[in-house]
Amino acid sequence: MILSSDDRRMTDFRQQFLALDELLSRHRHYWHSQPFVSAPEWADEVEFLTEIDDDRIHQAQASDSALLQLFQGQFPELCEQIAQLCTVPVSRTEIASHAPPFVPGRKWRQIESFAHSIKPLSHPTLEWCCGKAHLSRYLSQLSASEAQGLEIDAALVEAGNALAKRSQQPVQVIQVDVLEDAAADHISSESHVLGLHACGGLHRKLLTDATAQQAARLSYSPCCYHKFLDRAFQALSAEGQKSELQLTLADLRTAVRQNSTAGSAERRRHHQQQGWRLGFDVLQRELRQVNQYLPTPPLPATALQQDFEYYCRLLAEQKNLHLPAGVNFSAFEQRGRERYRAVIRQELLRALFRRPLELWLVLDQILFLQDAGYRCELTSFCPQSITPRNLLIDAHYQH
Repeated sequence: MILSSDDRRMTDFRQQFLALDELLSRHRHYWHSQPFVSAPEWADEVEFLTEIDDDRIHQAQASDSALLQLFQGQFPELCEQIAQLCTVPVSRTEIASHAPPFVPGRKWRQIESFAHSIKPLSHPTLEWCCGKAHLSRYLSQLSASEAQGLEIDAALVEAGNALAKRSQQPVQVIQVDVLEDAAADHISSESHVLGLHACGGLHRKLLTDATAQQAARLSYSPCCYHKFLDRAFQALSAEGQKSELQLTLADLRTAVRQNSTAGSAERRRHHQQQGWRLGFDVLQRELRQVNQYLPTPPLPATALQQDFEYYCRLLAEQKNLHLPAGVNFSAFEQRGRERYRAVIRQELLRALFRRPLELWLVLDQILFLQDAGYRCELTSFCPQSITPRNLLIDAHYQH
C-alpha cells in the first residue's frame, strides 16, 4: 500500500510518540528523581559537571542544544536518540516590525511569529484566553477580518475592547471562563480557534471543546502543562492512556523547567533563594535528627532582602522548629550554596528529558486530534530565546 504524505505524517507522529514513550520509560530513574529533595542514586554519573563553570551550566539550562552538547561525551547514544526524536520543523519567519508601546518586545515577537506561522487565514478566528487580544488585533490587521477573544479577567476584557476601538479593528473580547461549559457556545464548525500559551487545563479544554464542535481549525501553542488541572493528569489519546508512564504533576513541571528569558538579576535572586532554602534544609535535618526534606510554604520576596539568619528564623517559625542559641548560620549558608551547586548540576541530567517529555505531551494531543478527524502539523514558531514554549500545533478538520 502506498501512503499519501498526510497518511505518512500521521503514522510518523504515532511512531515518534511510541519511540519517546519507550525512551522515557527506559530512563525514568533519571527524570523522575528530585535532586533538590535528596541526592539521586545516579549522582556520581554527573560528577564530571563539577569541573564545568557556571556560565556553561547556565547555557545548558537555557538551551536544549547546549544541554545535549554538555552530555554528548557522557551519554552519546542517549543524546543522539533525543536529538533525533525531538527534531521539529521550523515555521518561523523573521519579522522586523516594532512592538506597540503597550506590548512588551519579547511578547510582540511571539505574537508576530505565531501569526505569520498560521497564515493564510480562511475562517473567523476565536482566541482562547486572549488577555487584551493583542494576537487577535494583529491577525485582524493581517487578514482584514473580524475576530473574537474569550477572557475571564474583566479588566483585561475592558482593556482589550478599548484597544480594539482605538485601533478601529473588528475585534471583540468577551468575558468567559473557558473552563466552564459556556465556552463551547462560542465555537462553530466554521471557527478557527487560537491559543498562544494557554496553560495546562486551559488548552486541554480548547481541544475537547473545539473537537466536540468540529471546529474548522485549531492553532495553539501549549504552555505550563501542570496548571489548571482539576484532577491527576490523564493522557488524551488512546496511545497515551496505554502508556506505563502515568505522569505526575511534578513530571509535567519537568517538561517546562527551562528559562531562556530570565535576566541576570532574576537569576541571582533565584540562586540566592535556592541556596538559602537548601542551607535551611541542612540545618533542619541536623536539628530534627531526621535526614528527610521538610516542605515549607514560600516566603515573601522581601525575606531575601534580609540576611540568612532572618530567613531561617521565618521558616523555623512556620514549622514550629526551635532554633537553639549558638547556631553557626554562616556555616549553614555556605553548605547550602555548596549543595545548590551540586543540585543544579544534577538537575541538568533530569533536564535532558524536558523536551522529550514536552513532545510526549504534545504528541499525545496530536494523536487525540488525529483520531477526532484532524490533519495536524507540528512546528517550532520562534527561537527558544524568545520563548522556550515554541511548539505550534496546527490542526485542520477533514470533512
